[in-house]
Amino acid sequence: MLNILFLGASKRVSLFENIKHNIQATIKDDVNLYSIELDNKVPIRSCAEIIIGPIFGYKSFGDFLIDIVKKNKINIIIPCMESAVIVLSQYKQILSEKFNCLALVSNYDVVDKFSDKCKMAAIFDENNINHPKTINQDNFNIYEFPLIAKPKSGYGAKGQILLHNTYDATRYLLSNDYIIQKFISNAVEYSIDCYVSRDNKIICSVPRKRLEIINGEVSKTQVVKNKKIEAYAKLILSKFNFFGPITIQMFDSEEDPIVIEINLRFGGGVIASFLAGCKFGEWIYNDYVGNDNFEYNNWDSDFIMVRANREFIIK
Repeated sequence: MLNILFLGASKRVSLFENIKHNIQATIKDDVNLYSIELDNKVPIRSCAEIIIGPIFGYKSFGDFLIDIVKKNKINIIIPCMESAVIVLSQYKQILSEKFNCLALVSNYDVVDKFSDKCKMAAIFDENNINHPKTINQDNFNIYEFPLIAKPKSGYGAKGQILLHNTYDATRYLLSNDYIIQKFISNAVEYSIDCYVSRDNKIICSVPRKRLEIINGEVSKTQVVKNKKIEAYAKLILSKFNFFGPITIQMFDSEEDPIVIEINLRFGGGVIASFLAGCKFGEWIYNDYVGNDNFEYNNWDSDFIMVRANREFIIK
């Protein structure tokens, strides 16, 4: 029996189902799924037991989480939101030492560097990672419009605003909540689904073209073999002490790819990589029990995954 807790899964039913299927094919035993949510009116209740809890940033959330782990004998915890990644990383060590519970997240010192787009841009500069240039009050006059303003702690494309003139740019330059960057146009955008094992071994790096985006999430994506994109993703992964699922977003270019951001969790379109043959659930289980994971490159490519609405009845 294996008990897995997700933090903020909400609508990510396919992710639950695929992870559970991978693990059950490995251990031939039951897998119980739980998810901490703000309420139980969420689709994930179709395959998981819902635990009503506070928001992840709440000051007593850590004590609440530890209590849930003890009561339900949780073996593995998987975060599904940025705020969940941050709080889980803070309790990763105590969960492992006291309860033998695997928190599928990088250590807090790593998570903190990638929790804010300004910090992320600085890290990219320090490590010679090609990324869109950050605009400030001293240099914005040398760049052509449009520019793009992004919430520092946002995710996906939520809250992003194109800036078309000096007046717009000045408003956001004076805000502490946004980062302004050079806008990249006419370039193919990729998400790369990666997994890094506990021993810092890079297990997979699967590029997907982002063909259609709705409300910041990919609705149509194509898994492709692109050696340049794969190699650049692996170079980035090798520079940091990552662990678990990592999603890298980047644009292809004639020179080095241009990295937009790195998310330390499963991306919204990762189901395409499951369908390509990646066994994330099996790799997670191996990391939990201490088995070796091995680099996996034999995934299918050149297919398109499209996503559709799926209805659930809640009473």
